[in-house]
Amino acid sequence: WGSLVYGVLPVLAQLNPPNYIVISYDILLAVFTFQFSRFLSQLAVEINSVYVTNEVRGQSQQFLARVSHELRTPLNSILGFAKLLNRPQTTLDERQRAYLAQIVEEGEHLNRLVSDLLDSARLATGKISLQIDDCDVNALCTAIAEEHRPLVSGVVRLNTQFAADLPVIQADPVRLRQAIANLVANAVKYTERGEIAISTRMEGKQVAIAIRDTGIGIPEEQKELVFVPFVQLNQRQIGVGLGLDIALQLVRLHGGDISLMSQPGQGSTFTIRLPRLTKPTLASDHEIGEHNSVIWERNEK
Repeated sequence: WGSLVYGVLPVLAQLNPPNYIVISYDILLAVFTFQFSRFLSQLAVEINSVYVTNEVRGQSQQFLARVSHELRTPLNSILGFAKLLNRPQTTLDERQRAYLAQIVEEGEHLNRLVSDLLDSARLATGKISLQIDDCDVNALCTAIAEEHRPLVSGVVRLNTQFAADLPVIQADPVRLRQAIANLVANAVKYTERGEIAISTRMEGKQVAIAIRDTGIGIPEEQKELVFVPFVQLNQRQIGVGLGLDIALQLVRLHGGDISLMSQPGQGSTFTIRLPRLTKPTLASDHEIGEHNSVIWERNEK
């Protein structure tokens, strides 16, 4: 702009065609310089923002894991002493035992929240590895159904329908059970009447596990937020919004995915689809880890 002013002002009164060319060149040069400078400035801001975001995310996940770990130690002590005092041999009246039962119940709930926070931090930093073994999906779903049956209200039915010819797959039984249990717990939380159904079937070379409920359902515009960590679509429910996110990440570590079909007022169906992996294709745990890392990166992109 200085060059433009310097070139225009002295000859403003005696303009002729050659000066037009010089002035046009100065204008183009000034515009190009301004736009390029603005582009560099925006680029610097974006690079700095990405760097700061990644640093903040990494530091927050480390802080989350550290705090969760520090919370677990005293929490386990509280639970241990409460259960010790609640033994039949202790001389407590009915009211005192009711207080102890409430302490144990709330402590177990806090313990689950701390576990979710730890798992979320470990998944975000890639510190969870799968222990691949033979996994009977039908037996796993049966155990999960029996575990959650006492938590279902009296007007809700918890049914199961398993494919008889479902093969034994290669997966981490503990982590797969955690993923399925999170989906079932979500169905129990949001279903006040009707039915919750757990079913299994084969879909080509994939094993499908469906959890269907007749709960409140999810609007179309909110489906993208279901698997976002720390997002609670229903603020009246207790929790930190990590269960579905953890389930999705654990399933993706197995090379699978979770799909969602839902209608407001009619219910939702979450379907886990896992590849049927056989032992010859899984040469070692190291190769499994590399394979799952590639799948996870691809899904993230």
